[in-house]
Amino acid sequence: MPTLIHKTYLSTVAVRVIAMATLAITLATTGIHAQHVATAESDKDKLGRAMEYFQSNKYHEALLLFTDISKRHKLSPRLNAYMGVCCYYDADYESAARYLDHCMESVSIFPPSEYAVYCFCAAESHFHLESYATALKRYEQYSLICHDNERGEALYKSALCYMHTGDKPKAIECFESAIAYYMRFNKMTQSSEKIINARKMMDLCHGGDSSGTTFAE
Repeated sequence: MPTLIHKTYLSTVAVRVIAMATLAITLATTGIHAQHVATAESDKDKLGRAMEYFQSNKYHEALLLFTDISKRHKLSPRLNAYMGVCCYYDADYESAARYLDHCMESVSIFPPSEYAVYCFCAAESHFHLESYATALKRYEQYSLICHDNERGEALYKSALCYMHTGDKPKAIECFESAIAYYMRFNKMTQSSEKIINARKMMDLCHGGDSSGTTFAE
């Protein structure tokens, strides 16, 4: 799951976006009937509430409102990314991957700390869907822009993707890098469960025994 750093950054972004969020809705026409004006104003209110829910980590509630609004208006790439994050927290990985993949190129211009969240959620979603090649691509994008204390996990998951796709040498390389980051930036030791598991995975890549190892961790 995204770290506290991720959630804190998204909450900060949400606060900033609320003030300009109504601009993210593109109305189909400017010459709309008064009844439609009332509907648009209602949707603006809904969008404001959706942003507040998102800011408060109430992702399911936010998603319900975003989805309703999207039936009548075209949402911005950022709001589509928000919907992807909401779906990820709802464990709807197929929808999360679809929303995030659709807007990933557009949101790549956003600050790295924000873009990293979208890369991570997309990577995790594809991993759960066993789309390992796409998951690997997203983990690699994430590892280039995430914090040092998050890079170990990105490398670990990349290694698992390489194992699933049959590239054992690259898996070993990523496991070794993950261990180095875990020890330096996460203060893990050789006796830490994650590092022990990574070494067992490396033994498996070398053809050794992997008893007691959970392959998908």
